[in-house]
Amino acid sequence: MLYIHGRLDQINDSMNELERYVLGTEVSLELRAVLGAKVLMGDLEAHKELELLEFAQEARRTPLIVEIKENFGNGYGALDLSIDCAVAVLSRT
Repeated sequence: MLYIHGRLDQINDSMNELERYVLGTEVSLELRAVLGAKVLMGDLEAHKELELLEFAQEARRTPLIVEIKENFGNGYGALDLSIDCAVAVLSRT
């Protein structure tokens, strides 16, 4: 069980890496939030910058990446939760 749990953690790390690749760095995420707030206040320059950032992110979101995330993501959550519960039970015994 612990081996499976460890492998699921590796899958999760890989999925997070794919997401970081598509979205960019943590700075990109913060920049997106800042630009979004400025756009809501009517800043046209921020709107242009946000569109460019979104375009760059969309260009990195290839069909293969979308398919990988979708296929792994659909079953991963339930399986990970089941394994977490089993590991918790086993660790108490």
